Order: sequence, then C-alpha cells, then structure tokens
Amino acid sequence: MRNTTTLKYILNKIVIAVIILCLSINAYADTDSAAGYKGILLFDSDRSHSILGDIYENNILNIFGLPVLYSYPGKSHNTNTDGIIITASEMHEDGIKSIKFTLNTALNKNRSLQIVWSLPENADNADLYRTSLQNAVAGAIHSKKRDVHSGLMNLYASSDKIRNFTVEYTDNETTEISGYTLDVSTTPVNGGKFWRTMGEITALNVIGEIDYYMKIDSNTDDWEYQPTFQGFSQKVADGPEFDANNFSTNVAGHIYSGSLYYTSARSNGYSFFESSLFALGGSLMWEYFGEYKERASTNDMIFTTMGGALLGESLTQTSLFVERSFRQSMGRDVLVFLLNPMRVVNQYLDSRSGNSYRVRINILPPAKEDILHMARK
Repeated sequence: MRNTTTLKYILNKIVIAVIILCLSINAYADTDSAAGYKGILLFDSDRSHSILGDIYENNILNIFGLPVLYSYPGKSHNTNTDGIIITASEMHEDGIKSIKFTLNTALNKNRSLQIVWSLPENADNADLYRTSLQNAVAGAIHSKKRDVHSGLMNLYASSDKIRNFTVEYTDNETTEISGYTLDVSTTPVNGGKFWRTMGEITALNVIGEIDYYMKIDSNTDDWEYQPTFQGFSQKVADGPEFDANNFSTNVAGHIYSGSLYYTSARSNGYSFFESSLFALGGSLMWEYFGEYKERASTNDMIFTTMGGALLGESLTQTSLFVERSFRQSMGRDVLVFLLNPMRVVNQYLDSRSGNSYRVRINILPPAKEDILHMARK
C-alpha cells in the first residue's frame, strides 16, 4: 500500500512539473513571438464591409499570442501606440472592387513600419485575406525583433512565393532604404506549375533541335538509327553509352542546357531536388527524342542533370541577390535576365496571369512617424 502511495505521489509531481514546464515554454514563446507588442487593433473603415470583423470573429490572428480588438467608425476604442493597427477599406480600380489593407506599427521611437496591399473583393478570397494578414503581422513582428531590413528580408525574400522583389531608396543619391515592393504569388507553394514547366522544357528542346539541324553536317557522324518505331525500339534496347564528343558540347553545352531545365522548374515553385528531377527529365527528352538518331549518352545525362542543377541553383541565388540588393534599373534587369532568363520569363507570366498581389512596405522616418502617430489618435 505504501509503495502504491509513493508511486502516486511521484507521478503527481511529474505531471505538475510537466504542466509548469509547458506553461513556461508557452509563455516564453508568446513573449518572444509578440516582440514586445501590446496587441492588435482591427479597424474596418466601412462597417457594411466587415472584412476584418470576420477575421476577428474567427480568431484568425490569435496565433500570435496577442490580444486582438475590433473597431469601426462610431465605435470608441483605445489606440495603443505599442501595438499593431490594421485597417481595411474598399477601393474601386478600373471598375474592379478591391479591399485595401494597411498595417501600421511603431518599430522604435525613430521608425515605423507600414505594409500596404490590395486584394479583389470576393467571397472566395477569404482564405487569401487570412493568409495575407497573418503574413503581414508576422512581418511586423520579425521587423520589431530584429533589424527591420534583415527581419523583412528573412521573412519575405526567402519565400518561394515572392516575385519581383524591389528595394526602394530615399532618393537617387543615397543608399538609405525607404521600403520594398514585391509581388506575392497566390499559387500554393506545394503546387508547382507542372504543365508550364514541362511546356518550357519542351520549348527549350525544340530550340535545341533547331540548332541541332543548323549544324547537321557535324552531327551526322553519330547517327545510328532510323526515325521509325523499330529504330526507336532498338535505341532503347541498346541503352546509353559514354560518348567522346568535344568538351564544349559534352560539358559546357549540356550543363548550361541542364541549368535552363532546372531554373524553369525552380522559378515555377519547385524545390532543389524536384527541379533536379526536371533537369533529368529534360535530359532524357533530349537524348531519346531530340537526338533520336543517336545513341543516348551516359555522360551527357550526368552533366545535364547534376551539372545543370548545381549551375542552375548558383544562378538562381545570384540573380536573387542582384534583384534584392541593387536598386531597380535597366542594367540590373538585364543582368538578372542574363543570369536567370527562365525566372524573368516566369515572373512575366505570373504578372500577366493575375495570380499574385503586390505588397508595398514603407519604412517611415521620424517626421512621418509623428504624422502617423497623430493620425492614429
């Protein structure tokens, strides 16, 4: 009986200790995630369009561990300058109704942060409203916890959903950053654009085929098969072999082609390893259909896949660095295109498809911060 009592006593102590530990961890996480903010105020400019009211009622922003208040014109509320204020107002642009969201918050006594974005007014966009608001609040918290620039860069610039990231400067003669503009893709990150990627890889191979026949005299020496079903079957049965073509073709040409396959997939939302598989697929397409009269080359597929992935990722990261580090100009845009043409192509296609929204991030200096503070009152 004594042993049973002792065991119960020990178990009770363990349970209490675990509960205290969990509460401590949760309290620390909430404090850390809140970054010193006192709360979030949601303000609908027009009560008849209760966009933020729905967000409030569904506790969408409670994940940050901050008290959330809701207000509208005519309702009294206390504006806390140590909090995050989000307003929503209806806009009409080119005959299209949209909701303009504005997030304002003070980062410190000298700087405030303003994030502005607009989304079409549509009942089907409820999830998009929720996600965009959560991203904006997370951006504000990251900016308060760290240096504003590194916080925003770490949160936004590393995302696969960011397109056309541009750094804004105070004027043409200074390096002081006044804000950023970027396009956020509404395509799910885990839903890469498969058919567009395959179409682009096929188009690249068609261009390669045109170049192949423009140099037909130097390629006929490797022809072994007839363009028939029997010839293709024999090619598959023979399998690949190591070829002895010149260095520029075997290495440089195939690695660069592989980098184009890779960056096509990468800029369409795929990861490093997924994009590498697309590079392999592009290589197989070329070896068995582009060069259909030649025996497939083992070394060509290795260079195209592995070399293309390594070069493609290097070009991807370099082009992102250039795009995010230098002010927008024709020279910068040309350099980004030369480094990563498939990214530029897909940015253009995304902008034309309407599957993205633009975010403007303003870092306000002291004078503007004072004006903003008076406007809050």
